[in-house]
Amino acid sequence: MMWLNDSEEKIISEFLNIMEKSTNKDLYEMEWQDGTKIVGYCDTIYESDNDLELEDPNYEEYWGVAICIVNIVKQGSEIEGKTINDLIEINYHNVPISYKKI
Repeated sequence: MMWLNDSEEKIISEFLNIMEKSTNKDLYEMEWQDGTKIVGYCDTIYESDNDLELEDPNYEEYWGVAICIVNIVKQGSEIEGKTINDLIEINYHNVPISYKKI
């Protein structure tokens, strides 16, 4: 069981629970607000941060999900510069608006 901050609990807890139980054989179609749509699988779940110094008052830690892109259905800003087999990080700042196992 992972500890989630209040924002993560509200925004990404369901997504994390689903990804935590998935394998790299489980493919998911994911879509973001801007229309970006991919098919991918959960590569790993890990603790991440916003790359600021620990002393910075805006420093933040959160859970990240590395998704391996299997297919790009619609290119968009969420995956700008990414191609098939690249990894993207999904966290509570950029969780897809829809995702389903296919």
